[in-house]
Amino acid sequence: MAVVGASPRSAVGQSPRILVVAKDPAATGRIAGVLRDAAFEVVATGAATPVRDVMLDGRAYDLIVMDTELPGAQGFAVLETLRRWGIQTPVLLVTPDHAVADTIRGLDLGADDVAAKTCGADELKARVGALLRRGAAPPAHQLHVGDLRFDPPSRQVTRGNRAVTLTGREARLLEYLMRNEGRVVTKTMVLDHVWGLGFEGESNLVEVYMSYLRRKIGGDRKPRLLHTIRNIGYMLSAED
Repeated sequence: MAVVGASPRSAVGQSPRILVVAKDPAATGRIAGVLRDAAFEVVATGAATPVRDVMLDGRAYDLIVMDTELPGAQGFAVLETLRRWGIQTPVLLVTPDHAVADTIRGLDLGADDVAAKTCGADELKARVGALLRRGAAPPAHQLHVGDLRFDPPSRQVTRGNRAVTLTGREARLLEYLMRNEGRVVTKTMVLDHVWGLGFEGESNLVEVYMSYLRRKIGGDRKPRLLHTIRNIGYMLSAED
């Protein structure tokens, strides 16, 4: 199986290569047109060719922009399959109306960002740019705060001798907090760095995910690592 990863194009100064997969030809054409105008190399399909075949043709992509509605399949199922195969190419999932339930489901299944299919050209380019910059980051060394350990490439997390299972979004949130150990990060900072530039979703999304993360890495264990700084934001620190 050919595993799709980051294309070497970026390293040699060539334009990032983006795969656009959408059911509606008009939406496919609009998204592809915006990205081509921004000087990206775009491969667009209305899913007439199964996504599996597109992914296994041996060509690498720097980013996948995929509709949640595909002929004969759901983008959610395709996304889940890609992540199960170990394909870590960044995915921007586009939804018909940016419903909060679809946003949360997509993020939990491993999407790197979610946008409405009708989002403006400037927003689309900003989201794509943010994901490409994030995907181009160099491999990270293992992170640790107190007895919490996190290996970004494998997404393996342990607290003491206990393994911690996180969703893709929770892992990205934890990585951001660990890289800012001892610093207070605001809700806006978290949204921009973890969900993507200009993200618009449920107002309490950050609080919900912080609660998930606090429960998984904390529980009754001491010291408490994830701190809420009243009216400001959050901080990860081994100092209680």
